[in-house]
Amino acid sequence: MSKELNIPACGEPGIVTRDTQLYSPDTCARELAQLNRRYPGVTALALVGTSHLGQPIYALKMGNDGAGRRVLVQAAMHGREWINAQLVMTQIEDYLSGEEYAPLLDEACFLLVPMCNPDGVRIAQEGAGWIEDEEARALVEDLIARSGQAHDQWKANGRGVDLNRNFDARFAEQTDPRETAGPAYAFYRGERAESEPETQALVQLTLEFQPTVTLSYHSRGEYIYWYFGQSGEALRRDEALALRLANLAGYACDPSGKAEIDSFGGYKDWCVQALGIPAFTVETGKAAWGVPVPIERFAEIYPSCRELTAEAAREK
Repeated sequence: MSKELNIPACGEPGIVTRDTQLYSPDTCARELAQLNRRYPGVTALALVGTSHLGQPIYALKMGNDGAGRRVLVQAAMHGREWINAQLVMTQIEDYLSGEEYAPLLDEACFLLVPMCNPDGVRIAQEGAGWIEDEEARALVEDLIARSGQAHDQWKANGRGVDLNRNFDARFAEQTDPRETAGPAYAFYRGERAESEPETQALVQLTLEFQPTVTLSYHSRGEYIYWYFGQSGEALRRDEALALRLANLAGYACDPSGKAEIDSFGGYKDWCVQALGIPAFTVETGKAAWGVPVPIERFAEIYPSCRELTAEAAREK
């Protein structure tokens, strides 16, 4: 596999922004629309939800909608991890423009949600000044101040709920000592499972799409999480694909003999528990790089991850 960034092979200028530190919801939405217009025969773009603060959440479908292999990808569930929206957007453009992916697009269907948490992304990038509602803006400003962190460390949605703790997967069993009792910049699960509009939108989208596998791109640590109590054939199936993905990326991944349940209430956890399908959280970027991961590291991250979404759709 080449370790160079792919340049779209269609002879037209590239669409996706790959070199700017800030990647806003507006930029993501504009580039999704441009990709949909450039590849109308193989893509479909849809509004699939609205965030707590009223921002749209989009999904792009590409490939063969009648295929049995169906891969759902989501990214930027944590605001400060918006570099993964750029990663997924770059995958979309590379897969659509690269001739080598044409057979896969005939054999599989992909549904990609590059930015699941647009409120969190904007808060992490801009702070709270853009929020029009005075009460909502005051809450976010207060939570940032109480966190002792800069606004660029914001993980939660627009009302201080960590979306990757808000899914109905052993929700009440969360015991992370970092968890807060109420809204915060990070680590608050919410008052109940699926309390947030962003969580509800992703759950509904997943149930409608009926994926055979899901990938969630987060940062950081160069690690792939996959285990959530599987047993028997499901354990063997999920472990095999997890190790395949880890080997392809050069990331760490514990085999079943060492794997432990590492989280509760996450999207990956819900997919495994509720749907019985393989689901993976891919932590991109080295831990030492911090978050937000600097865009200067994109050229190191992307070649390792470029093939992961495609690999998840391939039969072995």
